[in-house]
Amino acid sequence: MALLQSSLFCVSSHAVAAGAGAGAAGASSAGNGSSRGVAGLSCRGLQIGVVQSGARSSSFGRGSTTVVAVSSQKRDGVEQEVASSVDLTTDSGASLEALRDKLAAGEWEAADAETRRLLCVLAGEEAEKRKWVYFSEVKFITVSDLTKVDSLWRQYSNGKFGYSVQKKIWNNSGKTWNAFFKKVGWTRALDEYQDTYKKFPLEFMWDVADPTPEGHLPLTNALRGTRLLQEVLNHPAFDAVDEQTKLRTQAPASLFGKSR
Repeated sequence: MALLQSSLFCVSSHAVAAGAGAGAAGASSAGNGSSRGVAGLSCRGLQIGVVQSGARSSSFGRGSTTVVAVSSQKRDGVEQEVASSVDLTTDSGASLEALRDKLAAGEWEAADAETRRLLCVLAGEEAEKRKWVYFSEVKFITVSDLTKVDSLWRQYSNGKFGYSVQKKIWNNSGKTWNAFFKKVGWTRALDEYQDTYKKFPLEFMWDVADPTPEGHLPLTNALRGTRLLQEVLNHPAFDAVDEQTKLRTQAPASLFGKSR
């Protein structure tokens, strides 16, 4: 399946002008899984007012806010409510409260924009000034901070959205970008032979309900290549997903013992 660049993918309007010249090359590398050029993440997001949060939050001392999110999960075929807490202050002192509020209110597009902004903050001063992230700066984001961002997405989407969800899908796609993009719904059929990127933001699904695919959000800019997204998914914060994938693939063989 070939991917043709005919639209904008996961970037805000100001980044399109800056990256238009690299658009075709980015689409080519996204289609063949290579990592050419400089992969960047646009950080300018939507400015949407915060709506009343549905989560229960409390403060424990100045500068330390914890949200308790209640999600419904199936365990052993039984639907259960699961409460979990996330410290809303990052290692650098930035607050995740705006992200929490947008997710809790179901403002998925605004939450996606806030996530892009936060990643610039978490990647360091240069990325924050530039307002987009080089793939080489992803390593500066701490495990704790990226885990918190991912946890909020998973909690408020009932496990449907988040980087760790995307990592699982990427692993199950054989780490093949064409298959991954199709599974998370970031492409659409151009004709019977080819797919193309969806237009941002109109063709993306800003809803957690079906038919939105699992892992559809958050979006990551692949206009200039897939290297940035690859670095995010390969971040140590999601090493546990690799271990789970390994265990799943080894389980069938272990049921029958070692072969003789």
